[in-house]
Amino acid sequence: MFAQETGVKIGNTTWATRNVDMPGTFAENSWDAGMFYQWNSTTAYPATGTVTGWNSSWNGGFETPSENDKWTNNICPEGWTLPTTAQIDELLTFKGNLADNWIQQYGVQGRQFVDGDNVLFFPATGIRLATSGNLSSVGERGTYWSAEAGGANSARFLQFYSNEASRYGDDRARGYCVRCVKEGNVGINTISVDTENAVVTGYFDMLGRQLQEEPKQGFYIIRYSNGTAKKVMR
Repeated sequence: MFAQETGVKIGNTTWATRNVDMPGTFAENSWDAGMFYQWNSTTAYPATGTVTGWNSSWNGGFETPSENDKWTNNICPEGWTLPTTAQIDELLTFKGNLADNWIQQYGVQGRQFVDGDNVLFFPATGIRLATSGNLSSVGERGTYWSAEAGGANSARFLQFYSNEASRYGDDRARGYCVRCVKEGNVGINTISVDTENAVVTGYFDMLGRQLQEEPKQGFYIIRYSNGTAKKVMR
C-alpha cells in the first residue's frame, strides 16, 4: 500500500510529489517515471522497453482537434487533476538556480522546484516518440503534459533539461508523463469575470501575493466578496 499523497505547495498550487502510474494511481516514489500517456488518452505505456498498439496518428480523441481543446479524460487519482498552463508557468517561477536544481535522487536524474522550504522533484523521464512509440532522452529530458491544447494536433507541456526549464507545445501523439495538481487550488487559475454587485476585498500579484494597494500598471488580480476574481492589465 503506497503512502497517501498530500502534495507540496509551490506558489498557489499544490502539486503531487509522484507521477501518475496506471490511471487513477500514483507511482510508488517521487523518482519513479510512472506511465507515459498520449495527450488526453487513458492508455498507459510503460517507462521501459518497447510498446505494442501505439497510435502514431493520435489527435487527442477529438474529431476535429483545435487550440481550444482541454484534457477531458482525467487519469489523476480522485481529488487531483492535470495542471493548467498558468500553473506550469507559476511553477517555472520557482525553478531557482538551474545549475543547482538539476539533481539526482536514488540514481535518477531530474529537476527540483523550490519555494522556500517546499521542494518538488520531477524525474527526467524522457519521451516516447510520436511516430514509433520508442523511448528517447531518458535521464536527459523531462516532459509533462498540461490540461490544455496548444493548437490543432498539439498540446502544451512542461519540459526541462539539465540547463533549461520551460513550457512548450508539441504533437499530441507523443508519450509524456503526467504530474497532477490538487483540485480546488486557489490562485490565478480560478479567475472569473462574475463581479456584478460584489465588493473588492483585495489586490494580488500574479503569484497570489496580496498587495497593499491597487497597482498603477502591469498585470494583477482583483478579488471580490462573492468569491470571484478578475485579472487586470493596466
